[in-house]
Amino acid sequence: MKKNFCKYNHDLSVTRIERFVKGKKRYECIECVKNQRSKRKKSSPYHDYYESHLRSKRKYYRSEKGIKQARKSNLKSCFGMSLEEYDLILISQNNVCAICEKKESAKWKDGRILNLSVDHCHKTGKIRGLLCQKCNRGIGYLDDDITIVNKALIYLKKEI
Repeated sequence: MKKNFCKYNHDLSVTRIERFVKGKKRYECIECVKNQRSKRKKSSPYHDYYESHLRSKRKYYRSEKGIKQARKSNLKSCFGMSLEEYDLILISQNNVCAICEKKESAKWKDGRILNLSVDHCHKTGKIRGLLCQKCNRGIGYLDDDITIVNKALIYLKKEI
């Protein structure tokens, strides 16, 4: 007969998860697994250090200096460009989107306005310009395909 309760008498038919231990399927109580994990974390000699370390890291990345550093490394790793190159493109576009010629209006959760997105060719990797979130997503949803964009233009010009 199957055991329907864990060793702490929790009902396994309601709260259980499947786990594979040494290649065998085992059912365990969710509550017990959570308790085991939290006990393991708290009993670790490094727990307090990591908690304070992560807290200070979060604080740094929310600061102005941290935001700038994250932006800098993101531009470098994703597009191979520096913050100065981004700023040059931004100035050449008069701080507006290359398509709709409006300033970015989308915001982060904390209320800061997003930077313009770097638009690039997915085949060659070359940067085309900076776009607002709406235009960047619009082009993305149309798969960067000129024929689809032309069809959308014809469709929008139709009179009803």
